[in-house]
Amino acid sequence: MLILAAPDLTAYVLGGASSVLLLLAFLVAIIGLLAALRRGTWQSGPWSMGRWLVPASVFALVTLAALAINVGWPREALFGAGLKSWRPLIVVIVVIVTGLLLNRWAFRDGGIHVRNHGHVDRDLHERIELAHTGTCSVCHRTLSPGEEVFWNPEAHVTICVACDEDVVV
Repeated sequence: MLILAAPDLTAYVLGGASSVLLLLAFLVAIIGLLAALRRGTWQSGPWSMGRWLVPASVFALVTLAALAINVGWPREALFGAGLKSWRPLIVVIVVIVTGLLLNRWAFRDGGIHVRNHGHVDRDLHERIELAHTGTCSVCHRTLSPGEEVFWNPEAHVTICVACDEDVVV
């Protein structure tokens, strides 16, 4: 619809808005990393940046924030004069608010709506012992060999005992 209303400016508006949203997505990941580092819950994997992790993360945070501000800054030359120059920022705000509202709706009542996938049926469960490693389909925890899990043959999923007790059918 926006393309039909203003075809000459649409590419700039959508390009600016999508670029800002992409930069903000990376920014959220960096903020999560820094929060985990501050809480002391960050566990490095087989490869680590060592003592350079915090400075590199702070640099990435500042750089991404500056890039998002630069790309989203209202420019008359690109987006038009007056209120038109704010269109990319308005699109970004609408997308973020819509996403937050959908997230709040999806995780209502403690998130039971996203945990109950509709395919969990206690009659189909078979309690098995894993011969190899696997992953719980609900909490995505790595399961070790020999661990007892529930197998759902219809959905082809394994569910750990703790998650199976939490799932409301």
